Amino acid sequence: MTQQQWDKHAGHMNEHITWPATKKQILEACNGEDVEKDVLLDVAINLPEGTYENEAKVKAVLVKQA
Repeated sequence: MTQQQWDKHAGHMNEHITWPATKKQILEACNGEDVEKDVLLDVAINLPEGTYENEAKVKAVLVKQA
């Protein structure tokens, strides 16, 4: 996921996810919403199973640093 994609969807995460959240809860909150399919797929593939305290923890895993 790029920083630009993250910026576009970060607000969505804060509106639809109650923290802490598991990978499953994050995917369920994003599925069917206004999230691009490639972003949702990136979360499904690249976010390890676990519980995340906040969106910053998810960002640290998903956003590819250039």
